[in-house]
Amino acid sequence: VIAIVFFLLLPLTLFDSVRISRFNNEQITAQVDQQKLQIDATKKQLEKANPEQLQSLIPKPDEKGNLPDAPKNPEQAKQQILGNLQKAKDQADAQATQARSNLRLNLFKNTAKLIFQVLIAGSIFAYVWKCTQWARQTQSWKYITPAGTVTTTSTSTSTSTSSDISSDSPVETVQHMIKKMQRPVRRSHRRNL
Repeated sequence: VIAIVFFLLLPLTLFDSVRISRFNNEQITAQVDQQKLQIDATKKQLEKANPEQLQSLIPKPDEKGNLPDAPKNPEQAKQQILGNLQKAKDQADAQATQARSNLRLNLFKNTAKLIFQVLIAGSIFAYVWKCTQWARQTQSWKYITPAGTVTTTSTSTSTSTSSDISSDSPVETVQHMIKKMQRPVRRSHRRNL
């Protein structure tokens, strides 16, 4: 029963891995969509901005008067910011693709490891069940006495010993026990020995 339970876990493991993969994809897609919405909202605000607001986007020179990569006029500032927003949008797509591939790889590794463990555990339990088949056979616990009656091993030994001891001398009793031990043993008893 335990082996069957382990083997039934295989489709459940596969189904759950597919479900987790879909959930991860939906999470990443939702995050990327949210980032893109923020970028689009910033673009719209930038396009509606008047020249004074665009002038405020131009950075001021530092204490030494250096102004690296600074736009000269508001229109250049607008174009530079729009370019940066487009780069951020493309970068969000690239990061989402990378995150999806990493999560898919990790999920595949974990699923393969779980399937391997379930297969090994189920196979071990099935093998143990197969090897202990002799224990489930009712005839393997029975012993046929010389008179032809079927009794269990413990009762037959005790009754024959008591009758042998009462009727025979000690030497004959030992010889009789040796003969008993030398007679052919049934196949099921060989397995038990």
